[in-house]
Amino acid sequence: MSEVLKEPQFQILTHQYTGEKTGRIYFPALFLSEFHECVTQWLQRKEIIFTEVDLKRYGDGSFRLYFKSDDDLEFAFNRLRKKMDVSNRLSVVIVMSIRLKTIKGITFEYRENDTQRYWEHIVDSNIYLLLQPKLAPTYWTIIQIDSKGNPISLNSAVVDENGNISQQDPLYSHHELTVDSWLEKLANYIHSKAAN
Repeated sequence: MSEVLKEPQFQILTHQYTGEKTGRIYFPALFLSEFHECVTQWLQRKEIIFTEVDLKRYGDGSFRLYFKSDDDLEFAFNRLRKKMDVSNRLSVVIVMSIRLKTIKGITFEYRENDTQRYWEHIVDSNIYLLLQPKLAPTYWTIIQIDSKGNPISLNSAVVDENGNISQQDPLYSHHELTVDSWLEKLANYIHSKAAN
């Protein structure tokens, strides 16, 4: 007996010769019965680009879609996740390797794209990121993206090849630069925002 899927499955496919990226998402019927309106609104966004050829409907009411986006594909998909109140109602199965870290009760998800590595936590309509640009591996920054998509820099630092901080935003005092110590600072900040 096959397993009944209850949540969307999302992949980013990269063309082996051109490097062009395409999103592929499968929406199970059970999921659509609850989130049909959110999915419809998301599909109508101008940055979600697809044609009838990219859509495959199945007899049970589910469908699979290949799409492109003017935005980063993961960012476009995260907009859908935010619409569905991800933090409380949905744990989306993303078909790729995912690393999670839970620090002080806050779960961060590790992701990478072509330009950066980052740890992400989405709560309410805010996205909190600890990110490191791939072209500047000695630079780390903590950013909050508000509900309108505006980035707010909370802290940043530049480190030398030995891991010592050479320049730092004065918002926080960091004595050692590790992912866990930075995520702990970010978790404290998220908790303080929730208390307000």
